[in-house]
Amino acid sequence: MSKNTSNNLFLLITLFFFINLSCQQKQANYSELIEEAWDLYKEKKYKKSAKKYNKAFALTEKKEYSYQRYNAACSSCLSGELSYAFEHLFVLVNDFKYSKSNLLINEKNLDALKNDERWAKIIDIVKSNKTKEDSILNLHKKIKLILDTVLEEDQKYRLQAIEIVKEYGRHSEEVNVIKETINEKDSINLIKVKNILDKYGWLGRKEIGFDGNLALLLVIQHADIETQEKYLPILQEGVSNNNAQASDLAMLEDRIAIRNGKKQIYGTQLTIDTITGKYYPLPIEDSVNVDKRRHEVGLPKLDEYLKAMLQ
Repeated sequence: MSKNTSNNLFLLITLFFFINLSCQQKQANYSELIEEAWDLYKEKKYKKSAKKYNKAFALTEKKEYSYQRYNAACSSCLSGELSYAFEHLFVLVNDFKYSKSNLLINEKNLDALKNDERWAKIIDIVKSNKTKEDSILNLHKKIKLILDTVLEEDQKYRLQAIEIVKEYGRHSEEVNVIKETINEKDSINLIKVKNILDKYGWLGRKEIGFDGNLALLLVIQHADIETQEKYLPILQEGVSNNNAQASDLAMLEDRIAIRNGKKQIYGTQLTIDTITGKYYPLPIEDSVNVDKRRHEVGLPKLDEYLKAMLQ
């Protein structure tokens, strides 16, 4: 490595260190200022409290919590800084979609604002936020009910199939009949899930519950390869938005890889030895490091996974 290259690398590392340190320092300053502002508020030193809040908000790009803006509005109002109070309230209702109109209307610490024409605008936005919030909640409830039924249909016949295999054998006519039923139910469920994913993306457990979120995954896992490849980016986005687990994505990525004649990455796709009745993983890329990759996405070690399949 040349001297110039070495110097440039050192400068880059040094620059990165100071930028990172600066960001950490700003965040620390922000937290300290917010804490000081709240302490001053409790001491009824509202003017000083309001100044601390304003100084804190100037350090960040809206990384604060909604209650901090609410408290800042109260401090500003009580100190006679009405313009600042409205500024905080507009951030609260526009950026945080604040929807508790009754709380605002009954807030004594904001009484000095209530004869101002801007107050009516604030209340109108809050009520609109509440209407939208209720509409979204009702929508999520409807979707959850649909997906709860989808999950039940997805699992019911597969559980029956396990018992039928035990009783009649893997290649029996009874197994062929239950397979046809499973395929029929899967087709119906896929239509329902596609409609949801196409309109709303990958919804998380917060919106549709654990079962609803699981239904999305299972139906796509049981779909054809074209469907799986189509919705893979949507699941990837769901993971980045914390609406899905990294382990869910790992399973779909492995399934797509195996179906395309490639080796899987995480070892989630198994097959069964018809003689011993034991499960074993389909071919794995870089199998030596598979447990490291599994750990990164929240999966247990492969040996533990295989043992669990025997129970």
